[in-house]
Amino acid sequence: MALSTKQEQMIRALDGELSGAALAELQAYLREDAQQAALYEDLRQADALLRNPPLVAAPAGLASRVMADIQAGKHAQYARPRRVGGLLAGGLALVGLVALPLLLVGVVGLVRLVAEPASLASLLYGLIQALGAISGFMEDLLIVLGNLIVAYPMIPALLLTAIPLLMLWGWLVWFLRERNRPVTVVVKVQTV
Repeated sequence: MALSTKQEQMIRALDGELSGAALAELQAYLREDAQQAALYEDLRQADALLRNPPLVAAPAGLASRVMADIQAGKHAQYARPRRVGGLLAGGLALVGLVALPLLLVGVVGLVRLVAEPASLASLLYGLIQALGAISGFMEDLLIVLGNLIVAYPMIPALLLTAIPLLMLWGWLVWFLRERNRPVTVVVKVQTV
């Protein structure tokens, strides 16, 4: 609906944009036309209400009822987001990105093994050498750790106390961060 020139002037007067001759002309027009004067008065009252809306006190116990509903899970939009779905999707995507190339390499390797028996023997030989290297590394590591424990017997005791303390410290940091996280609750109140 298009506004007439006089209606646009009424709106501009309410916004304080009219002055001087234009305002005097609008006031003279409103004195002549009672219907337009009533419309202007309605607009003025609506504008005053919108600029300074009345404050209405919330009913007694509203906050406790809202908090009880949130605690009971009745307002899912205010609950903490569940990240399980995103983590599951991300994990599946990561497994897919890793598994597909490995599966492809495995299929190609299997086809080569079936086609060439000599490659099967070389693969088994390489696998046995890799297992031997890993077991040798583990043996050397255990020897070094054993010598370290014999030289410094307090290390196992230190580890047995430090690990639980570090775990407790990590939990405490997480707990305090979660406890101090601001919680936003939006309450919509409609006045009638």
